Amino acid sequence: MDECRITVLMSVYNCENTIEKCIDSLLAQDYPGWKMVVCDDASTDSTFDILNRYKEKYLEKFIVLKNDTNRRTAYSVNRCLEFADTEFIARMDGDDYCAADRFSKEIEFLDKHRDFDLVGSSMHVFDGQKVVATVTHKQIPQKKDIVKTSCFTNGSVLARSEVFKMLGGYNEAEDAARVEDFEFWCRFFEAGFRGYNLSEPIYYYFEDAQSIKRRSARACINGAKVSYKYIKKFELPFWYFVYPLRRLITAVTPKFVYRAVRGFKLKNNLSE
Repeated sequence: MDECRITVLMSVYNCENTIEKCIDSLLAQDYPGWKMVVCDDASTDSTFDILNRYKEKYLEKFIVLKNDTNRRTAYSVNRCLEFADTEFIARMDGDDYCAADRFSKEIEFLDKHRDFDLVGSSMHVFDGQKVVATVTHKQIPQKKDIVKTSCFTNGSVLARSEVFKMLGGYNEAEDAARVEDFEFWCRFFEAGFRGYNLSEPIYYYFEDAQSIKRRSARACINGAKVSYKYIKKFELPFWYFVYPLRRLITAVTPKFVYRAVRGFKLKNNLSE
């Protein structure tokens, strides 16, 4: 087996319709030096059975965990983090998939650029049938950017393991629920880490109408609180407070309006 330099961390819940495509895209990677630690968050469908089938077939590749009750993403990924003993940590979501050269491109970048702690990529957004948009991120985002919009596609990132270890993984507190990735990136910049986004879209992010319906007012409110907190911490100009306000407005926006605005932004590659 090739040297294992990457541990992929993934939390899944009721992903029986998408998990095989997700994992198969990892097995198809042209860089083979990876393993996966995946935590099933008390799924009620056949997700856990599917994971175990992969584990039985690829014993050296998979560690499969299961929560007794649904504990959400932050707790589940942090459980996986305990088993990460490699040089790099990658993230992945159970309804997404990635291009076959994702890991080779990302690890090549970090090997050549020691001044960066993490690399992500642009993404294709697909609805289960076809790609509906391509989203790019700022190449070298800064802390002032994170309070405005998503600086990284969370599932696309490959980071040096000390990033996750030093930050202690994701925040499991209630005020970070459903915005744990956003809160993580705020702490990432607060700690002085640097990230880079490859312009090539080597990650495929799943989003359909049901995905949008599941976005809750609670997530918007928590996001507004996190944004407000870090605008103050980063001592940004007062006009930055429009961004948490915008999140609060989204919390009370009807879903059909949000869906239309979201579709327009994706089509025109506009920020969140």
